[in-house]
Amino acid sequence: MTNLERERQQFIADQVRYDRMSELSRTLHIPIIYPIWRLKVGKAGAYHTEREFYANSWTRNAYNIISDQSMGGLSNGQVLIGSTYGDGSLARKKLNGGINITSFAFSGTAAGVYAAAVGADDDGIIIGTGTQPESLNDFELDALIVEGTMDYQACVLDSSGWNAGSLFMFSIWTRDIDNNSGGAITVSELGMINDADFDDLLVVRDLLSSSQEVLDTETLTVELEFRQPYPS
Repeated sequence: MTNLERERQQFIADQVRYDRMSELSRTLHIPIIYPIWRLKVGKAGAYHTEREFYANSWTRNAYNIISDQSMGGLSNGQVLIGSTYGDGSLARKKLNGGINITSFAFSGTAAGVYAAAVGADDDGIIIGTGTQPESLNDFELDALIVEGTMDYQACVLDSSGWNAGSLFMFSIWTRDIDNNSGGAITVSELGMINDADFDDLLVVRDLLSSSQEVLDTETLTVELEFRQPYPS
């Protein structure tokens, strides 16, 4: 069995677990959000490899944004509880290592979006070559593939809406990343940056179960879908 066949089997097994979790969230009326990664590799839409797997590594930034938004900030005025990035604190850690302690809930600023301009390697979907194990405290990729090594196209909201059959809201973000480096590049990690009030916060970081090679002149298309089940 190949690594991609194992990954596909794992996706099918995870799908059962996520369906159960979704049903439980509907029964208990507890909101949850979960993301799904999809990768395609090829040239001009002629993909030779397609992959799909559940993201399983929300970062502390993601938890702290959710808590700030849904629990009224847990703050003193507009300042979040805590001033360090760790347990007992809602402070968020930016890509540059700086700390943000302004409450979105109290300040009225946006929690951010995932859109990114052409050439931006600090917003939206990003990729890397690092293999450091995933951690709740991740605030950057282990080894970012920077713009120029590969060419980042715009990260866009491809589609969003309501799935009436399965009772969930969804949004799908997509980004093409071109390899014009003159050689093959191996991708091992994926991330999503929330441009939260212009603070560039890593909210998801996942390692691939097996690295993905992208040959020269090929395009890696990365898609991240967020789903939120609703009660009937």
